[in-house]
Parts: sequence; C-alpha cells; structure tokens
Amino acid sequence: MHDPPQLLREADWLIEIGPGSGTEGGTVLATGDVTTLGKDPHSLIGGFRTGREPVLVRQRADRDTMSDQGRIHLSTRPLHTVHALDVDIPRGRLTAVTGVSGSGKTTLILESLIPALQAKAAGRALPDHVAAVDAQAITRVNTVDATPTGVNVRSTVATYSGIFDDLRRAYAATDAAKQRGLTAADFSHNTGSLRWPRCEGTGQVSLDVRFLPDVDIACPACDGTRYAPEAAGILRPTPTNPDDGMSLPDLLALTARQAIEQVGDIRRAEPSFPTGPA
Repeated sequence: MHDPPQLLREADWLIEIGPGSGTEGGTVLATGDVTTLGKDPHSLIGGFRTGREPVLVRQRADRDTMSDQGRIHLSTRPLHTVHALDVDIPRGRLTAVTGVSGSGKTTLILESLIPALQAKAAGRALPDHVAAVDAQAITRVNTVDATPTGVNVRSTVATYSGIFDDLRRAYAATDAAKQRGLTAADFSHNTGSLRWPRCEGTGQVSLDVRFLPDVDIACPACDGTRYAPEAAGILRPTPTNPDDGMSLPDLLALTARQAIEQVGDIRRAEPSFPTGPA
C-alpha cells in the first residue's frame, strides 16, 4: 500500500490540481516542493503536511457499542472448502470482510449472506447451505461490484441504480406528458418514443476515420442529450425551480451534485449520510 505522506516527502516538485474532481477540477492550485505547498494558502494538501489543517478521523465504535443498532445473524452449513459459520454483522456500520485468498470471503458474502437476505425479503426458501438468517426487518439488498453498469452502451449510473426509473415515472406524471399520451416507457433511452433516432439514444455517433480507430463524438443532432426536441418541452417542477421547471434532458446534463438539488422530492434520489460513529 502506498504511503501518501512518504511520497510527498520524497517528491522534488509537486503540481496540485483541483480544487475538486470532474467539472470542479482542472485548475493548478499550487506548485513547488513540500515546504512551498505548506506555506501556500491556495494549496489543499499543503496544510496537512504542516499541521495547519486538522486531520479528521471518524471515531471507531468500540466493542460494547458496535451492535447497538442491531445485528444480522447468519448460520451456514459447510460449503466448498468453508466450514459451517455462525456470524453476527452489526447493522448501521461500515463493515469490512478481509482474509487471504481462499479463506471464504466470497462464500460468506456473495454466496451466503446476500442470497439469504434476498430470499428472506422475498419470502422464498433459504439457500440449501444456509441454516438460518435473522435479517431484523431488512427488506432490500443492493450489491455493488465490478459488473458493468448495463448490457448496452445506453446504460448509465442512473439506470444501474434504478433512479432513472423513478425519474421517467416522475416526468410521465407531468401534465405535459399526460396531454401527449406519454408514459414512462417513452422516456427510455432504449425504446422510448422520445429518444433521438439518429444516435439511437446513445448521445454519440461514431466517425469512421480511415486507417485509424473510429472516433466517438457527441451526436450533432441531439447535442449529446439522447433525446428528441420534443422532450425539451416536457418540464417538471423542481424544488429549486418550482415555477418554470426543468426538462429531463437538462436534468441529465447536470453533475450529480447539481442534480440532487433538483430531485430532492424523489425518495430514491434523496442523499442519506450516516451521522454517528462507525
């Protein structure tokens, strides 16, 4: 594992770019050696090297309070090369499962805990190797792994997380959409009537450059929005713009931080951050 403080100490010259990521980045904040950055008020990392900025570390929950929000109990029978397990996982905590290769991490989480919780929530029989699971009213399980966000090029983080389904339903519920007889399906990138036909809802087209790899550019017809012009006329009131409203193409063109202010009334899109110790 890299040691960031050691890397900073060994660097002869640093170029700090920020102040954030994505559209909030790209600005050179400070340049110089470690000492110079420590004195530069524009540097975001220099203060941590000189002690000017406090290092905030969340307090780790102790053994006595680790499970004060409840726990998930799992009992399994032997599976593969893994012995039978009795595990208690605290609720409301960020929990990591570690171990050497072959120690049973995948068997515990992906083959036992998650299928058991999903079966419990759906009222189905538990997997054969799971003896019991106490889910304590857990009704939903989300798995985030390295699986691609979708099966086609139209998939986005919004479609992968399910938020896009709520957005499509919200826009289909507007008066403008109802007057045109539109449903949530019409707002789909895949088969919706509002998707732009030239780029087929991808928002980009591929240029055949002779003797070179193809080049993908934003669709010049829809300007990368994926939608036909008709979609721009369907406006939905938002928490920060209740009078004029905002179209779905305009909403999808925002960054996540900007968009969250416009969809705060949609429960699945509402941000939720833990406030207690972990």
